Amino acid sequence: KTELMGEIEKDTYIEYVASDASREAWKCTLCKTAGNGFFRCYRHVKGADHKEAVAEVEAAKAVAEEADKEEAVAREAADA
Repeated sequence: KTELMGEIEKDTYIEYVASDASREAWKCTLCKTAGNGFFRCYRHVKGADHKEAVAEVEAAKAVAEEADKEEAVAREAADA
């Protein structure tokens, strides 16, 4: 597997939209961008806008997970 394909495949926001992967049609569910060609997809994944969007989503998930943990601890303390 090439570096290009490895980077595309590990990005959870990229989906292939063609039934035949050799047609190279893809979309980014996060950025609402679509196109054809693996190199174009790779450039999108490595681009600043996509990286910033991923960082924002990951930060929001981390905050939500921390809030859930704090809520669970508070419930346990109230039940004790």
